[in-house]
Amino acid sequence: MKFILLLTLSVAHVTSIIASDQDLKTMSPPTIQNLEHVSLKYMDSNEDKLSSEGINVNRVKAMIINLCTYGYEEQFGNDQLCRSICVSLQGILESSLAKMLSLGQLESVDAIFLTPLPITPLRKHGATTNLSDRIFERSCQFTLDLREITIRQLRDAGGKLIIAYSLDTYHLLKSCTDIGSQEQVSIWEKEKLHDNIMDIPLVTDIPKDIIGAIYIIKDREREYCIVMQAVQSKSTLTHDTFTWKIWLSQSNEKNPGTDQAIRMLAFINASA
Repeated sequence: MKFILLLTLSVAHVTSIIASDQDLKTMSPPTIQNLEHVSLKYMDSNEDKLSSEGINVNRVKAMIINLCTYGYEEQFGNDQLCRSICVSLQGILESSLAKMLSLGQLESVDAIFLTPLPITPLRKHGATTNLSDRIFERSCQFTLDLREITIRQLRDAGGKLIIAYSLDTYHLLKSCTDIGSQEQVSIWEKEKLHDNIMDIPLVTDIPKDIIGAIYIIKDREREYCIVMQAVQSKSTLTHDTFTWKIWLSQSNEKNPGTDQAIRMLAFINASA
C-alpha cells in the first residue's frame, strides 16, 4: 500500500502541467547547475580511468552539459556504444545525486527502475557470470562495475530505490541451477531487505517501450525528474541498433520525458 500511494502521488504531481518553453539554463535553477558542476567534476577527477576503460569521455561530458542546459540528450548506435556512454552517464549522475544528498543539497531522491529483472547492479558483486548471454566488451564491463558502486552510493546516502520487475522473468532466473544465476538470486534476495530498497515484483510482462528509469529529485523549492529510456530497433544491415533517450526537467512540465514517466508509473501501479 505504501508503494501504491507513493506512485499515485508521483503521477498526480507529474500530471499537474505548467506550460513552459524555457530551457533549464534560462531558468537557472541552482540544483541543475549544481548537478552539472558535480558531474563534470567527477569526470575531470576520473578522466584517465574512464578513458583507459574505453569510455568516450568527451561525449559523456557533452551529454551532461546538453542535458543540464536543454533538458534532453540521446545516443544512437549499437548496444556496446550506447551502453558504454549512457550507462557511464547514468552512474555519474547517480554518484552526483548521492553526493548532493550527503551534503544536504537535496531533500530526497527516489530512483524508480522498471526492468525485466531486478536491476543488474543489485544482482552482482564484482563478477558478471551469466549476467548476459554474451561476453561483455571492456567498456561495458566497466559500466556494470561502476553502477554496482554508484547505485549503492545513492542508496547509502538516503536515496530510495524502487525496483519494479517481472515476477515471471525472475522466477525463470531462480529456476536456473548454474552457479552464476544462483549467485545473482542470492545477492538480490539480500539487497532487497535494505531499508532504502522497495521490492516491487510485477504480475505482468513489461512492454519494451517503457523499460527504463526515473529519478525524482527534490530540493527545498522544486521537484525534478530524470527519465531514461532505451529503444531497440533493426538497422538496414539487420543488426540491432538502439536509441537511448534521457530527459531532465521539473516534474510539473509537459514534455516527452514526463509523459514517459507517467506511462511507467501507471504501469507499475496497475501491475504491482
